[in-house]
Order: sequence, then structure tokens, then C-alpha cells
Amino acid sequence: MDETGEQATIKLGLIGRGISKSLAPRLHRWLGEQHGLPVSYDLIDTEGRRDFDLHAQIDRCAAAGYHGVNITHPYKQSAITAVSDIDPAIANLGAINTVIFSDHGISGHNTDYSGFKRAVLDAFPNARPVNPFIAGCGGVGRAVAFALFDLGAQTIRIHDRDAGQMQRLADDLVRSGARIETIDKINVVEAMQTSSNICNCTPVGMHNHPGMPLPIAGFGRQNWVFEAIYTPLKTEFALQAERSDIPVLYGSSLFLFQGLDAFELFTGRTATPETIKPEVDSWFAAASRPS
Repeated sequence: MDETGEQATIKLGLIGRGISKSLAPRLHRWLGEQHGLPVSYDLIDTEGRRDFDLHAQIDRCAAAGYHGVNITHPYKQSAITAVSDIDPAIANLGAINTVIFSDHGISGHNTDYSGFKRAVLDAFPNARPVNPFIAGCGGVGRAVAFALFDLGAQTIRIHDRDAGQMQRLADDLVRSGARIETIDKINVVEAMQTSSNICNCTPVGMHNHPGMPLPIAGFGRQNWVFEAIYTPLKTEFALQAERSDIPVLYGSSLFLFQGLDAFELFTGRTATPETIKPEVDSWFAAASRPS
């Protein structure tokens, strides 16, 4: 409560590059309304800011009275060095997407990791990943890879055009007990064709990074595929999977579940996905309609 006896606004935000179309503010404000909580949610877009300093920005948010912030592309890995405490469940993951400010300091969490697991179990409870292929070994790729390992993947295949980034993820996964295959460019199609699932965790396909991240020839034999991007919802990757009659776990599912997990960290309130999903689906349906 503030000095007037009214409940103080829960101040939240999102730090990332090219995030003007993010639905995160809408989700968290709406969740706040459902729980009778005054929530504000700011977009801190670093597009075009060559002098941007993530650590300084996180410190400014703490000083400005933010309860917490979400972190998105391309800062999920670098953000881990800006916090004083890491959720033990993600200590080996090497990336965070949620920062909480408290009297005890600044803590880091990863709701991409927890949210992806929830999304997979919600959509495909009987089609667990066996030997998934992941394109993109950055922040979201790391979360997805560790989540797939937890979900029982026997072998995880990873690919990134940045060989160093790919090897660092491979090393971290191996230390956690996972069996890993690093896939170079020349072997991508074969690896895709023989994988149980394909996960696009690259930024290729976003509204400001249009394109197709993987060869079309690799689609066709998978149990399901995952597209991390949700702006737009129907990326070239997702559309190709649809044309190949492969079930798609869309970015909207990760958006929903990671958002619910983040909201609980921010506020201590739990929201059930069954009551929230129809509302969120309507937002994406409206956004997909031609203007």
C-alpha cells in the first residue's frame, strides 16, 4: 500500500531489441486486472541504441522501483552476469529471461525453460521428444535444449552458424548429462529429416528478421515442430511445417506459459492457463488478420 492506502502499482518491463510489437505488456496488464492488481509494463526497446549498457539499464530499473523485468533477444545470456542470485534450477542453463528486484538483491530466473516444458506437455503429452533438432543456440535455444533434456530426449542435435556459441551450449549440456550432436551446415538437412522434432530458436522469421531459418527439404518426418517466434505467429518456418502436415507448437504457447510463470514470480499470484488461453488466442487471431 502507498501513503494514501491504495495498492501501489506493480511496475514491470521488458528489455530487448526490436520489441515494439511485443504482446507482453498486454498480457501482464490483463493478468493484473484479473487479480485486482494495478500493473504497469514498459517496453525498453534498444533498437538503434549503439551505446546501450544492459547492466546499467537493469540498475536503473531497480532504482526506479521496478518489481521486475523480462529480458529478451539478444540479452538473455549477458543478463546472467547482472544479477546477484540465480535460481538453482537453472544454474547450468547459462541464460535468464526474468529479473526480480527485492530487498535481498537482484535474482535471475528462466521462464522460457519452465514455460516451454509446460507448453510441450500441454500440447503433446504423448509425443515426447526422442532426438530433437534445435536451430539457434542463444538464450531461447539454451532454455529449450535443457527443457528437452528434462523431458526425456535421448539425443539432442544442435546447430548454430556461430560455431563457438554452439560448442558452448554442447559443453554445458554434456556437463549436465545430456547426449549431444553438433550439426554443421552441410549436414543440417539429414539431421532434420532423421529427428523426432525441429525447434526454431533463431530470430529468423521475426517481423524485423524475415526469412526461412532452415532448408525446406528437411521437413516431413517429424512428430511435431516448435517455432519460438510469435511476431508474426505464422512465420515461414511454421507455414512450411503446416504444408508438410506436421503439428506445430507455435510461439504463442511459449508466450503464454512463460508469461504465466513470470507473472507468478513478479506477483506471487498463480493464473490457470485454461482461463487465460482463450483470451490470448483471440489476441493472436486479431493480430493475424489482414489490416
